[in-house]
Order: sequence, then structure tokens, then C-alpha cells
Amino acid sequence: MPENENNVDVEVQEEKKNKEIKRDYKDRLFKLVFGREEYKAATLDLYNAITGSSFTEEDDIVINTIEEAVFLSMHNDVSFLLGDTLNLYEHQSTYSPNFPMRMLLYVSQLYSKMIETDSNKKGRMYTHSRVMFPTPKFYVFYNGKEIKAEERILEITDSFLDQENSDLKLSVRMININYGNNRELMERCTCLCDYSKFVHDVAEYKGEGIGAQEAVTNAIGLLPEGLVKSILNAHKAEATEMFLTEYDEDVVHEAFYNVGLEEGIAKGKAAGIAEGRAETARAMLAEGLSEDIVSKCTSLPVEEVRKLK
Repeated sequence: MPENENNVDVEVQEEKKNKEIKRDYKDRLFKLVFGREEYKAATLDLYNAITGSSFTEEDDIVINTIEEAVFLSMHNDVSFLLGDTLNLYEHQSTYSPNFPMRMLLYVSQLYSKMIETDSNKKGRMYTHSRVMFPTPKFYVFYNGKEIKAEERILEITDSFLDQENSDLKLSVRMININYGNNRELMERCTCLCDYSKFVHDVAEYKGEGIGAQEAVTNAIGLLPEGLVKSILNAHKAEATEMFLTEYDEDVVHEAFYNVGLEEGIAKGKAAGIAEGRAETARAMLAEGLSEDIVSKCTSLPVEEVRKLK
């Protein structure tokens, strides 16, 4: 393969990686606090708060998060075993009605892994004896702007063409963790409360035009002494990098799908895909989006976007 083609592949992969980083920066921050082996106390605090349990031994938690699932190259945020339950936690800043289906794919991967790594389970799967598995529990911790309700139950049957006759049942509990919501839960879980406050305060500082590094430092300073503050202080550079790559997906979604997509499709049919992308880019630019974001969303070079502007 020619060297220039290798360079193109590397650039494409890097661009894809950067885009994913920008989209999931809050999810990565959530995993920083609640999904790490060295900070199981935070995970235990959250588990006890949402289940009403009183576990005290953090070493009882076995984290088994899927870093990359086979299906759709998806990965979940946090999953762990505790007692008889398999707990799957997702942090999301944008609402999707597909949360239950995604959870089904995640938990299928986890159960498959349990079978493959446990010779006893694997050997008995086709026998007359029942093979027992931990009970799954699904949670989405939501801090986007679309859904205002403090809590909502999402059902997988809503994704089926014949909802009434499904033999498969799966429910996901979606909890609004925007600062100021679910006060009783926040009082029970100081780690979640501090995390929610930190994200809120950083957004407030950035809204005032303060840079990410100063915003993160100031927001950490406002936190009460505790585990979350110590975690963020220990990983301040990592947290700052997450906010430096912040991606305003709500704005892009509105501009790209509501403003530019229909016009882009129409133009694409009439004058080809390239022209359709150009029309979409013009619509996004008209909404005030940066050249960099427009370039990433339309796959047009920045130089071409600049010409369209």
C-alpha cells in the first residue's frame, strides 16, 4: 500500500477518535469517578443510594465493564457484580429511546463472557440442570437538556413492531442527575451529588467565558471535602482534557437534523452527494456552528467549509 494511503487511514482514524472523544466527554468523566477499580467506594455509595442497600465492603464489587462489545463496536460505561446482581450503569447527555435495546446487547455480552470463562456454566448449558446467573439491573444516569422528568422507566417492548405479544421484557430506570434534581437521591449519595455539582459549576463557568482549565480548577474548589474532590484533584489534567474537547451535540443535532438535513437530502438527490453536503454545511454555518464542527459532521475539509462560509 502506498505511504500516502497509510497516512490517509491514520488521519481518518484520528479524526474518528477525536469525534468520539468530543461526544462522550461527560461519560468519560462519569467513568472516572464511578467506574475505576481504585475508587470502588464511590460506586458502592451510588449503588446503596439507588437500591436502598447498606453494603459496606467495597471489595465485594467486581467491575466487569465492557470496553468494546462485538456488536456495533459499542461499549458500556460501568458494569459490576455485587451480591446476586449484575449492575449496568450508563451516563448519557443525550436522550435515546434505544437505551433498552443497547442494554440488551451489553448484558448479552456479559452473560456470554461469564459462560466462556466459567467451565462449569459452559459445560451445563445444554444439560437438564439449570444454570444460575446474577440478576441484571439497568440504570441510565441522564444529565441532558431534553428530558425534565426526575425519573422515567423505559421498556424494550416500545422498540418492537408488535409490542403486545413480545416474550422479551426489559426495563431501564433513567434517573435525571442534573444538579437540583432528585434531591433525596443526592442526599443519600454524596458522591453523585458532588459529581452533579461539579459538572454544573464547570458549565456555569464556561458559560461566563472562562477557559476549561480555570473552570475545572474553580469548580473543584467549590466542592466539599470528600472522595469526589480528591478524585478530581488527582486527575485534574484528565478532567480538564475532557472539558477542553467538549462537543455541543445538542446544537449540532438541531442544526444538522432539523435545519440542514432535509435540504441537504433534497439537494443531494438533485445535484449529487457532494452538493447535498455543501447545502447541509451552509445551513449549519448559518446557525453559528464553528467551521471545525461543520467539517466533522459533513466530512468536508475545513478549507472547503471556509469557502462555503
